[in-house]
Amino acid sequence: METVMTVMTQKEKILDLFQRRGKVTNIELSHICLRYGARLEELRRDGFVINTERLKGAVYSYTYVGGPSSEPGAVEPLNGVQLGLIDNRPFDD
Repeated sequence: METVMTVMTQKEKILDLFQRRGKVTNIELSHICLRYGARLEELRRDGFVINTERLKGAVYSYTYVGGPSSEPGAVEPLNGVQLGLIDNRPFDD
């Protein structure tokens, strides 16, 4: 049996982090990519709902609310199938 390794995109890594934690800070996101704001904007354009809250100074919290749904205006909870993940691997720094 051949093992196939897949490389997660930055957006997939961010969605994976949201799946595991639900709420993350900009500090955590900066470990995935420095342009995390651009990736969050792309996810929002793709239909994902992510709330932003300023915690203190330059620290922000981002909360995953839901993903794209077939119904207009509706969101679905995030799950591994939606991400295309085969297993729930831990996030690699």
